[in-house]
Amino acid sequence: MSVDTNNDASLDNENDCLWTLIADVRHWLEWQSDCGAVDWAVDDWTAWTKPIQRTQQSAAPAYNRAIQNKSKAPDTVEQTKSHTPHPPAPVTPDKPKTEIPSAWQTIIENAAPVLNVAALSTGDAGLQTVREFQRSYCQSNTPCQIGFGNIHAPVLIIAGDKSPMKADGFKMLSNMREHVLKLSKSQLYFMDYPTRGSGQSLCHQKLCHQIFHGLLRAQSPKFILVMGEACALELFGSQGRPVMGEVGELRCLGTVDQPIQAVWTHHPHFLLDHGHEKRTVMRHLQNVRRLLMKQGLQ
Repeated sequence: MSVDTNNDASLDNENDCLWTLIADVRHWLEWQSDCGAVDWAVDDWTAWTKPIQRTQQSAAPAYNRAIQNKSKAPDTVEQTKSHTPHPPAPVTPDKPKTEIPSAWQTIIENAAPVLNVAALSTGDAGLQTVREFQRSYCQSNTPCQIGFGNIHAPVLIIAGDKSPMKADGFKMLSNMREHVLKLSKSQLYFMDYPTRGSGQSLCHQKLCHQIFHGLLRAQSPKFILVMGEACALELFGSQGRPVMGEVGELRCLGTVDQPIQAVWTHHPHFLLDHGHEKRTVMRHLQNVRRLLMKQGLQ
């Protein structure tokens, strides 16, 4: 049986690299321990070769590390030999301690703003908070969409497509509301869902999602009609998307206290391009109307 020496050599090299990495990590952890948890005022890697200047007494044990020590100046050596008095050097004040390196501080300061959705009030007060958040942080040419309608309405329509709802889509939706769902305008609140890949930057998408969930919290509907397959996939998430036209429970990523009954169907934009599906959506909306009547929401 032949022995593959090449494989043995490669394994030895990998083991050497692994132990070298472990040693580097150990030295890095030792150095952090010597610095102390609150003395992490280091902005560049040259600190590896400089003595550590502690601003507090550290309880960490001392470790033997190769530190480049500065040699004594010639005049200091001559002073030591002759034992002649020498005036003390002026004491320079320590530089102010920076507990977080400037690079990390910059990242923290430039982080995306966060809307505390869980703490939002329902109704007009919550809606006002969301509007102020949008005015303060949404600087895009295409600002995040705020929903419209009666904020106290029991039924919410969430429509999500690759582009916001257009005039012809709203006209079709108005006909659905009036002739199929038999709901007045005061019984509905409408929101565009910020679907992914709509041409917005990642930061803008995160901001839009926060505003959307803030609106959902403030509106707190009793029933949700989701329009659009991509929108339904993101909203139902791990809870499992129900069959189209059938009732399911929507938790919306935990932004509502209790699951809400929801039904999803095609988006009006889809129906404009696929007119043969209008009959299918008609059946779905009729099912929604029966559910609303059963719950006393109509």
